Amino acid sequence: MLTSIAFAEDGSMLLGLRSRTGDMGTTPMLGSDVVHSEGDLLRAAPDGSGGWTTPNSVNDHFNDSSGFVYAGNPSQAEYIEGAQGGVATVPGSSTGTFGGEAITTMAWPLNANYTGGAFWYDQRTGGNATAREQTYNGDQHFKSAGLGDVELLCNWRAIGSRVWHDTNGNGIQDPGEPDMTWNDLNGNGVQDPGEGVRLQLLDASGVPTGAEVVTAAQVNPDTPQGDNWRFYVSPHEQYQVRIHPDMFLPGQPLFGFTPTQRNVGGDTRRDSDADANGIIAVPVGLRSQIDLRYAFGLVEGDPEPWIDKTAPATVASGQQFAYTITYGNRGRRAAPGVTIVDTLPTGLTFVSATGSPSVSGQTITWNIGNLPVDVPGDPPRTLTLMVRATGNEADFPITTAPERATTWDRVNVVIISTTIPTIPPVISTGTPTQIQRPNFLISKSGPATAGAGEYFDYTITVRNNGVIAANGVQMEDTLPTGLTYHAATGGHSVSGQRVLWDIGTLNAGEQHTYNLRVRAAAVFPNDAIINWNRTNIVEIRTTTPGAGSKWGSSTTILQRPRLTITLTSPSPV
Repeated sequence: MLTSIAFAEDGSMLLGLRSRTGDMGTTPMLGSDVVHSEGDLLRAAPDGSGGWTTPNSVNDHFNDSSGFVYAGNPSQAEYIEGAQGGVATVPGSSTGTFGGEAITTMAWPLNANYTGGAFWYDQRTGGNATAREQTYNGDQHFKSAGLGDVELLCNWRAIGSRVWHDTNGNGIQDPGEPDMTWNDLNGNGVQDPGEGVRLQLLDASGVPTGAEVVTAAQVNPDTPQGDNWRFYVSPHEQYQVRIHPDMFLPGQPLFGFTPTQRNVGGDTRRDSDADANGIIAVPVGLRSQIDLRYAFGLVEGDPEPWIDKTAPATVASGQQFAYTITYGNRGRRAAPGVTIVDTLPTGLTFVSATGSPSVSGQTITWNIGNLPVDVPGDPPRTLTLMVRATGNEADFPITTAPERATTWDRVNVVIISTTIPTIPPVISTGTPTQIQRPNFLISKSGPATAGAGEYFDYTITVRNNGVIAANGVQMEDTLPTGLTYHAATGGHSVSGQRVLWDIGTLNAGEQHTYNLRVRAAAVFPNDAIINWNRTNIVEIRTTTPGAGSKWGSSTTILQRPRLTITLTSPSPV
């Protein structure tokens, strides 16, 4: 009679079949001529597709023989399977490792008449009982069935997974990547004490609970590349599991190794869950849950952060342009505490950036944090930094005073660093960007003197001796009092004393000459003035930043004769 079903830690289904013989009270004991209803404990193993294999009642997984017929000679027993049908499973083995134990109620557990109790088995290996106990003596009732069932009185769950060598540093358990269960320090081929990887169970606040395990060659030998550690804990508590810090010291199994990047790839059974300190946070779980999602991946070697920076080779003064910053980690493990710092040189000002940096003056800082290892084939990580080149002529360096340079090479340095003291910062300057600007030379000449009412000419020459074109160029001449406009060459307009030329674009190296004819005043401000200095200033300007305004001037002395009348009379006679 099937009376109980339980599930073992490896997913096996245990079936308890009850013997009715133990319910009978007879004396003398039943003889060999009596048909006995015997019990059984059967195991149905997982079939890998969500079901179970058919249990074998002939070649039992568990040797559940007990009981006898003739008190004087147990070897002549006819009643050989006294299982009473109660079944429970206990996670883990008596030594604290994977496998679990099965307990079933049993008649005559110690071959004593009219007694009942239980058999304990190694659930995975089966075979003979590992322990027997008698809990009931039915001598007065001549019955053996004293226990109806067995149940665990405490809730539990199992947490665990692998400690493995992430040989390619990608944070994923790839086929062929080995367990890191022990380091054969003495070379004897046996996992001696101290050669395994010690794991500690901590409470939610990080205080050690006192529980430790050492990784085994394989927790579940029935599963290829299976798990190699487990803790059995309360299902309703949060925990932390930590690789004991001593494991990373010289002479220990993990010397030279560090945790790989965590939570990569989206598959919680294949990724690594430990932080940079070798700690995994374990949330609250479910009763009787086998939660095998907490793997420790370890890599050998250091992170190798890298950075590069590109920008246009040339930009116009006042122009906004972008630096493209690419960075990554070519090492074998993630780089912790990564920051990227870009300090803009004089002549450049910050406009905007991707990645939400902090900005202080000319310094732009990105706090990247943990930088995973680069994945081959994936595009590099990228930041964009928008800046503006100066449009102020006064910012350019002086060549020959007061002239300033028309080109200015700006080198922008970006640095990537990590909190690991032994990893030096990596610096990239990229290609220098040259800021270019237009620059005007303007000259104006006229006669040194001109007579009152006389017409004369000014000659104005303008040249762009910069390296880029100037757009929206205008030249303006405002005639001083004493001079009036008469004519001029080149397209221009006149408004009162103001003569304006709209030159438009003046390319680099381009030069133009203009003539301006004016007439000197015929009448001076007062009769006392016969020489009148007139300085005429012309200005050239552009809408293109960086050139500024330039002026040219010429001074002409306006002259007029001074007539005097002298009245004389003859001498008196």
